Amino acid sequence: MKISVIVPAFNEASCLAQTLASISAALSVAGCDSEIVVVDNESTDKTPEIAIAVGARVVSESEHIIARV
Repeated sequence: MKISVIVPAFNEASCLAQTLASISAALSVAGCDSEIVVVDNESTDKTPEIAIAVGARVVSESEHIIARV
C-alpha cells in the first residue's frame, strides 16, 4: 500500500520545512511506501522551492479555492 499526503500551500515558506519534516518522520514510522505532494497555490514566496528541497513533489494549482487545491 502507498500513502500519499497532500499538503495545500499558499505562501507557507515560514513553516513548510518543519511541517514536511514532521510528516516525513511520521511516514517513516509507518514503514510503508509513501509520498508527500505539496499543491502550490501560486505562492509568491519560496514555498515551492522549499518543498522540492525537502523531497516533496510539487503540483501547481492556479484556482484560489481551497477545496480545489
